[in-house]
Amino acid sequence: GSTWLVIYPVAFLVTSLSTLFSPASTGIIPSLVSSKEERLAGNAAILQVGSIAMIAGSAIGGVVAGVGHIAPLLFIEAASFGISALSLAFIRPHRPEIATDEAEEEEEEIAADEPGGYLGSYRMLARRPILLFSASVLALPELASGATVVWIVPYAEAHQYLNMGSSGVGYLYTALGVGAVLGGVAAAFLGSSIRLDYLLAASVFIGGIALAFFGLVTIAIPALIAFLVVGLVETVETAVQETLLQQSVPETMIGRASGTLDSFLFNMMIVGNVVSGLLAATLGVRTSIIGLGVLTVAVTAYSWLRLYWATEGQPTAESLASIPAFASVSQPVREWAVRRMTRERYPAGAVIIRQGEEGDRFYTIARGQAQVIVAGDGEAARRTLGPGDFFGEIALLHNVARTATVRAESKLVLWELTREDFEELQRRASEFRESLMETASMRLNEDTTIRMALANFGA
Repeated sequence: GSTWLVIYPVAFLVTSLSTLFSPASTGIIPSLVSSKEERLAGNAAILQVGSIAMIAGSAIGGVVAGVGHIAPLLFIEAASFGISALSLAFIRPHRPEIATDEAEEEEEEIAADEPGGYLGSYRMLARRPILLFSASVLALPELASGATVVWIVPYAEAHQYLNMGSSGVGYLYTALGVGAVLGGVAAAFLGSSIRLDYLLAASVFIGGIALAFFGLVTIAIPALIAFLVVGLVETVETAVQETLLQQSVPETMIGRASGTLDSFLFNMMIVGNVVSGLLAATLGVRTSIIGLGVLTVAVTAYSWLRLYWATEGQPTAESLASIPAFASVSQPVREWAVRRMTRERYPAGAVIIRQGEEGDRFYTIARGQAQVIVAGDGEAARRTLGPGDFFGEIALLHNVARTATVRAESKLVLWELTREDFEELQRRASEFRESLMETASMRLNEDTTIRMALANFGA
């Protein structure tokens, strides 16, 4: 007995240290798959397997412990860690399209603009609106999760609440686990047809409503259904959050970003544990549960609106795929391009580039229309470009002055790349360069024909 009192705490401490490596595990999925759908499905599958394992492990542990065999449980747990570690040897990550030294240079370049250490990691997240959105909408659900762990026993058993007896807690956690398993299926199914920021906002929104409903009802069946929904959306939220993170930062920075975000959310759960007693004493358990649910809904709506205002017209890897010049470019390279692009807005009538000037940027039209004006001998000919079209490539490809003037015909939203990033993109994706060369050749021929026609007209 006294031996186990020493061994068990030490063993528990050692196994708990495995959580330190969870941020690194987030980076495994991008090394195996590249598309958004595959990443989301992979993250959802991992969470789903974890939920199934937790349910099965609890059942097995309960049976074994019930017959008085505690020690074998510890050896089973130790063996499970060994099997998990051994399985990593069979993972075969794909070869990254971006060389390691280039990825490291990109990471160093980003890190050079930010303070180091703990605050620097948080600033790195704050500079990416989608990750700031993820942190803001998931903060309250994590706080509620930490508080609910404390509240669930008295809430399930007390006669003024659910009055489910001593077994009520087990039923509620079972509903939560079943919901988590269903959430893996829902995330993989919905993620292929819904934008991930929409899916994350909807999941947290629904989770807030389910939590408030759970606090309102006093009947067991509706409460179990509400808790099942909470478990379902929690899995969807986590899968979407990890996928958004994997798409938003370079592969070499995923561990750092994941560790920072996980640390923040874990701290919010601890805050929930700490303040649960104070909230229950001042507001009451039921009012606190309902209040957290309603507050989650309100914060989610506000955060999503802020994200929409901040990123309206911002390029994504998926939106680039719909543009012919980027259609054949691989997903990782499109994600690289998105991180390099800037979104700019121009009023109607604004001159974007002027014929004869030096070219320093490449432009893709996200919204609105632009006029291309080719001048010669005092006259000008025009053509119109719309969403999905690009311009400015001729001067950059052939190192010549701008061959035409481009003016905003209506309010214009453009995605812009500097000359340096444009050249790097060509190097990383030969198909992108080939598509641009073909378009540039056609436009040069067309411009030459226009100038000849204008010259003959002037004569």
